[in-house]
Amino acid sequence: MQGCLSSALFGLLLYVASWFVLHSIAHCQSEPSRNPLQLDLSAECAPEVELRRRSLSVEGAPGIWFAEPVAACMAGQLRAVPVLIELVELYMHRAEESDAMIDALKRQLELGREIESHLDASLEVAQRRQREAEESRDRLSRRPALWFVVGMATAAVTVIAVNAARR
Repeated sequence: MQGCLSSALFGLLLYVASWFVLHSIAHCQSEPSRNPLQLDLSAECAPEVELRRRSLSVEGAPGIWFAEPVAACMAGQLRAVPVLIELVELYMHRAEESDAMIDALKRQLELGREIESHLDASLEVAQRRQREAEESRDRLSRRPALWFVVGMATAAVTVIAVNAARR
C-alpha cells in the first residue's frame, strides 16, 4: 500500500512539473519575436517597371534580361533565403520539441492510469478486508450462547476466588 502511495505522489509531482514546463513554453511562444533581418517578401519586385524581363541570347546561350530594379529586388530576396532557412529550421526544432513534450505527456497519462488502477485495486482489497473484519466482529457478538458461557465462567471464577479468599 505504501508503494502505491509513493507512486501516486511521484505521479502527482510529475504532473505538476510538466504543467509548469508547459505553462512556461506557452508563455514564451505567446510573446511575438521580431527578427531584425525579416523582410517583407509579399510585395511585388519593383512595380514601377513596365518591361520586367526579356529573353536574349549571348554567344548562342539563351538567357533572360531583367530590369535593374527588378534584379535588385530579386537579389534582396535571394539574400533573405538563408534567414528563411534558419526560420524553417527553428520551426522544425519547435515541432520536434512539441512532439517530444506530447509523447512525454502521453506517457505521463499512461502512468497516471496505471497508478489509478493500482490504487483502485488496493482500495478494493482494503475495503474487502474491512468488511471481513466487521463481519468477524459481528459474528462473535451475535452468539448469545457464547456470551452466556463466558458470563457463567466469569461468575464461577469469581465465586471460587471469593471462597478461596474466605478460607
